[in-house]
Amino acid sequence: MGMYGTLCRISERQLARITASPGRVASLLSRSGPVRSKPWRVLRLEKAWDVLDHGLNGGSSDGPLADAIHGVHGEKIGPRLSYGRARYLTPAQVRATAIALRAFPEATFRRRWQSGALRGAYVYGSMAGARAPAESTTPYDDLLAELALPGLEEDPLEEILALLRALVRFYGRAERRGDGMIMAIM
Repeated sequence: MGMYGTLCRISERQLARITASPGRVASLLSRSGPVRSKPWRVLRLEKAWDVLDHGLNGGSSDGPLADAIHGVHGEKIGPRLSYGRARYLTPAQVRATAIALRAFPEATFRRRWQSGALRGAYVYGSMAGARAPAESTTPYDDLLAELALPGLEEDPLEEILALLRALVRFYGRAERRGDGMIMAIM
């Protein structure tokens, strides 16, 4: 159990089906259910969504980077889920976000991480095998201190940067196909 960030690319035809039956949103974004999205149409940010959001825009709700994780400027869609309603970004909003993500320097994210500017960001649950207390959130730097486990060779920052790169590619594909995007924290 936990808070998982999930994004799903959808075509206009899929949007029409969801609009006709809003309950389909949860099935589309979840790992199971009667409506399953094709794996290449879904990006699971797992429990690192908040760190990614803060690393990209410091939690600001201004500009297209605010839409990358939360769809701040998107329209609420479907019923209430575990942590609020999903959001839908139009193809034009996806395009603006894709452009902003491509222009965002990875070095800026790296600097924010290393400078401690992400202290307010959270990783919900575990990351790279570290365990956080059940039903709680742990500031990322406290959780990272737990990651000094024997045999752990991968740098947590590199794991987050890999997700950031996947996010940039995901939005780029959606932009090229003219897809919209649904996102939710579940």
